[in-house]
Parts: sequence; C-alpha cells; structure tokens
Amino acid sequence: QIEVNEPFVEEWAHQLAQWLKEGKMLYVFCHCPDEKYSPGLCSALYQRVQALVPLPPLPWQPEESPVRPMTLLDLLSET
Repeated sequence: QIEVNEPFVEEWAHQLAQWLKEGKMLYVFCHCPDEKYSPGLCSALYQRVQALVPLPPLPWQPEESPVRPMTLLDLLSET
C-alpha cells in the first residue's frame, strides 16, 4: 500500500536525490513484508527521485515505445 508508505518514500526520495547531487554512487533496494509489492514500491521511489534529479529510464520501462523493426514486406510496399 503506497499510501501507507508515502511519507517514507517522499523522505527517501529527497535524501537519495541529495546524495546523487553530491556525486555519491548509490545502491538501493526496496523490501516489503509481502515481496509482490516490492517492485511497485521501487518503481514509485525511482520515479520520485527521477522527478528531483535527472535519471535514465529503467531498462524495463523505456521512455518511448520501442520502434518496430522494418520487415521485407515494408520494403516491398514502398516500391
């Protein structure tokens, strides 16, 4: 339940952003009593930090939708 953790996520986001601005290398993980909620909590924290300092998108959450590779049929239809 992100609502319950909201104040903690916000506080940690600001702390992590501060450390990043200081040039520190961070290794962060999130843990919940029920691990099925950990990925969502991690994503929420990352988005909060990303709103405060420039961070690349996570590998499994690309910024833009992937470009569909061109096929032979695409080439043939252009001629």
